[in-house]
Amino acid sequence: MYILNKVLFTKMMTQFLILLLFFFVFSAHATSVALPYTFTAGSPISASQMMGNFSSITSALSSTVSSPWVASSSNIYFNTGSVGIGSSAPVYKLDVNGSVNATSFVGSGSGIQLPFFLVTCNSAQSFAANTWIPVNYNYAIKDTLNAFNTATSQYKPQIAGYYSVRASLLALTSNLANTATFFVIYKNGSEFGGGPGMYSGIADSSGRVSMHAAGTVYLNGSSDYIDVRVYFAQAATIYSVGLYLQYQEFSGHLIYAGGP
Repeated sequence: MYILNKVLFTKMMTQFLILLLFFFVFSAHATSVALPYTFTAGSPISASQMMGNFSSITSALSSTVSSPWVASSSNIYFNTGSVGIGSSAPVYKLDVNGSVNATSFVGSGSGIQLPFFLVTCNSAQSFAANTWIPVNYNYAIKDTLNAFNTATSQYKPQIAGYYSVRASLLALTSNLANTATFFVIYKNGSEFGGGPGMYSGIADSSGRVSMHAAGTVYLNGSSDYIDVRVYFAQAATIYSVGLYLQYQEFSGHLIYAGGP
């Protein structure tokens, strides 16, 4: 009986020391625990005292080391809040700050919003001669991420990457024929890439000039913006606002997300 009790006591002592070690490991996350029994060096320790302290530590660990996740068979879940990976303040159900590696994605993707805008001129605009003037694209037909400012006619996306952009304008000049025109997509107040975003030509015999410009431009997702500007050698106006939307539009979409 003495040997059995000694073996039992040794086993209990081992378990107690293991739990005590875990207690210190998790002490940074735990509140203070009042043990029912204190021990003095050289004094005997009873089994009931050991079990009392053992129970207190076990209870403290179980209440302190908690998780918001609920295990269900081979799954884990929780119903409130969001999950951040590389982010301590997730704003979406799954918010990943970094690259995601996956073999496939499922679903219709109907809720995915990619950067895209399509705007047009919804009011008359006059253009003075011999000066660069921003075209007033003031009506948004579609702007998925609200990045186009109709007050300034500037597109300023919040996702960095390469964008395919195009613009068109149908205008009527005051001098009828042979009026030189330039129609350019600007980035941050300057032409981007020279020729790709630029059109030049002259009006037809009725004084109408149909202008188009297109190109691929990198936008940094923060400060970069684009707009469209026009230059006439003679004064001009937008031709028949609202009747020729296909000739009076500015559009673009993201084709590659990432750095230059």
